[in-house]
Amino acid sequence: MEIKQLKYFIAIAEASTISKAAQRLCIAQPPLSRQLKMIEEEVGAVLFERGKAKHLAITPQGELFLSKARALLRQLDESLLQVRELNQQVGGRLSIGSAILCSDILLTLLQRYQRDYPEVHFSLWEGGSNFLAEQLGNHQIEMGIVAEPFDSRRFDSLPLETLNCVVAAAPQYDLPPQLSLAQLAELPLLLLKPTTGNGLFHRILNTFAEQHLTPNIVCECHDSSMLLNLMEMGLGVAVLPEVMLRKNVHFSYRTFQVEGESWQIQPYLLWRKNSYLSNAARAFLQLARKTIL
Repeated sequence: MEIKQLKYFIAIAEASTISKAAQRLCIAQPPLSRQLKMIEEEVGAVLFERGKAKHLAITPQGELFLSKARALLRQLDESLLQVRELNQQVGGRLSIGSAILCSDILLTLLQRYQRDYPEVHFSLWEGGSNFLAEQLGNHQIEMGIVAEPFDSRRFDSLPLETLNCVVAAAPQYDLPPQLSLAQLAELPLLLLKPTTGNGLFHRILNTFAEQHLTPNIVCECHDSSMLLNLMEMGLGVAVLPEVMLRKNVHFSYRTFQVEGESWQIQPYLLWRKNSYLSNAARAFLQLARKTIL
């Protein structure tokens, strides 16, 4: 079976119709249909069930073959990249993602990285830890910085600097340097909420629940920049990593501690096990290791 046939099969599986797959591949439908028939004959199994409106539903045999075909093409791409990069300088593109609460770690590392490797271009992603793990698994990114537990069977990791969280508020909030959890519960609270996973947001809620307190949450925000703007406008107080506040020097704010509580975030840099890392990714990993020493 030829490499191009694997690509044809994957395109058909993703498009679910011959016509859409043909458009994507820039070929005519009849030869693509013939290629699919040849693939099924060589595999010795029906890979798609033909339905109404020319829709193709992938069979269990097709699902298995799809996963193997994708793995083979990824292995081929990695092999070609490894050969091309042999004895070459660090360059190309680095695809990397970060959880929202860890974005300042990524930006700090990228600033140092870019000074050493100006030829590298970046593809950056931001999202929840589960989203980043999915992107890593799908080979959309090479590395990701997450803030939650991860599957150590799938990913290698490097622990990064622990992030301490504080309560932050606009200057008009006249509060003592240390707040009790009960006092915090009565304040209008702005919280970053991940789209998936159980991060800092859920740990804060669990802390209140353990003390039988109901926090006054006025906003659950999915965007850190918007949350900082809301805080600066005085619409509420926020619980955020202290480093995130230090980076935003144009905001006016005061910080407070919560008595008996030390909400922390342990970030990890992840990459796929048993997978080739590009020169650009290996250089980033080396920089991250030096940074935490």
